[in-house]
Amino acid sequence: MIRIGMLGFGTVGRSVYDLLQAHTESFPDMQIVSVAVRQITEQRMALYPTVQFTTNPDTIVTASDIDVVIEVMGGQTETYRYLRRALHSGKHVITANKDLIATYGETLQKIASAHQLTLLYGASVAGGIPILDALTNLLPGDETMQVGGIINGTSNFILTQMSDAAMNYDDALALAQRMGIAEANPVNDVAGFDARYKLAILAKTAFGANVVTTQIPTQGIQEINATLLDDAKRLGYVIKPLAVARRTGQELAMTVGPHLVPAAHLLGKIDNVQNAVQVKTRNIQDLVFTGPGAGAKPTASAVLSDLAIVHDIVCGRQLVHEKPSLQQPVIIGTAAGRYIRVTAPATYEIDAIAQANQIGIKTMWVRSHRATILTDTVSPATLARFEAALQQQIGAKIEIVLPVYQE
Repeated sequence: MIRIGMLGFGTVGRSVYDLLQAHTESFPDMQIVSVAVRQITEQRMALYPTVQFTTNPDTIVTASDIDVVIEVMGGQTETYRYLRRALHSGKHVITANKDLIATYGETLQKIASAHQLTLLYGASVAGGIPILDALTNLLPGDETMQVGGIINGTSNFILTQMSDAAMNYDDALALAQRMGIAEANPVNDVAGFDARYKLAILAKTAFGANVVTTQIPTQGIQEINATLLDDAKRLGYVIKPLAVARRTGQELAMTVGPHLVPAAHLLGKIDNVQNAVQVKTRNIQDLVFTGPGAGAKPTASAVLSDLAIVHDIVCGRQLVHEKPSLQQPVIIGTAAGRYIRVTAPATYEIDAIAQANQIGIKTMWVRSHRATILTDTVSPATLARFEAALQQQIGAKIEIVLPVYQE
């Protein structure tokens, strides 16, 4: 019997327990025997009579009769200490904690490897999509060149409502909060921090890259408005919240934020809380995984998928393929076309300034003193020079710059 201890018993934790109980034929020799919670109640004990509840996670992570620790309690620093202790105590670890893995994943993986244990976190990114397992095991003879897509359902829901229902940002956010899609404090989602953590995990899995999340260029969706959405539509695009990592040698071009995506592209058709991850490999141009990115049942299902891997490892049947490691890659911004909105007293000079700075303009239109520009592919450095020239030569104010998704 493989005995499991769990840290946390909220909606995800209860779903893990319920799914495991409902599929005992798939996990006949695995049982959750102990759970750490904030408060033990008589109702909880009555509902789960076979579970030993504790308010002290240390009793689980150091227990000699626990084989696997599942962490669904959230948090970073304190949770990291518990998981580190679990690994040092000889336990396999499964976590759904994207923030923790993005920050401490490398350290925890080293501890796990030193003790010949397994650290799995398939539920930490796009819980309803088996993307981490796919990146790890499904393409062992290939090399991933690009990975990314829509990996934050809250931002995607808000932008979908703004586009399809003509809602403004505040109203779309309020609707998301009423529906339980957005947190009371939504900054982690709408500012791109959640997607940034997930992209770091994707880069680690796909490229073996140890990425410092704060080095990833990140832009939130808070400045998106009806005018921008209308401009995008006029140009044949929709605006979607993307997180993308592309490998070039020892460099990783990474970006998180709203992008102009061709309306006919699959990523342009992913709406509301759905997630989609696109993978490009050296041998296969396009693999796209779609599904729910969050929610108790999808996340719990991903946890059980990791639990099945642990079961096979314990039984000596699982082979995990190692990806070539970038170790400490150079993180750079992404070269892409750009949508640029500027205001300036002399917009007629913009074309000449663009030519002088090697900026190719695909489309530009001017309304009064405001210019809307769509450029050819441009590097971050060249873009910065162009923006500086606009500001210095004609006193332009850069209102917003959005990248165009590169196929």
